[in-house]
Amino acid sequence: MVEALQLGLILEQARTVTDLSFNVDIQPLIKQQSSFNAQLRIHIIQILAKYVVGFSDYATFIKLQHQHHWQIPAGYMTKQYPLKVNTVDKSSIKGQPKVLDNIYSIGLVLATPFLPLFLAHLYIFLCQIFLGI
Repeated sequence: MVEALQLGLILEQARTVTDLSFNVDIQPLIKQQSSFNAQLRIHIIQILAKYVVGFSDYATFIKLQHQHHWQIPAGYMTKQYPLKVNTVDKSSIKGQPKVLDNIYSIGLVLATPFLPLFLAHLYIFLCQIFLGI
């Protein structure tokens, strides 16, 4: 595995690689392509409705509105975990793990009260080893 990360092998592969082709390498699925085309038509109609007088009636036409891809289940509510005010400088190298510790420890306590803070402490421990704190 380490051999695959050697710079010489990477540069050699970069010299021999061919360009990507949309039809072979990047072609979207039929569902993705039809969704993209539908959204593109909607944008074109919206632009025409905004700037061309004859198309203004189509701006509110129900079939020319953006459609939902994934409907949110009825009654679904996003879980929110409020955080304490933190005075740690999160832009510093030593402050970032402290801020993340605060976020994860509060999030774990609120999300799973029966789970010990083992994961949060493990994360802090790994950050301390990585940063040499």
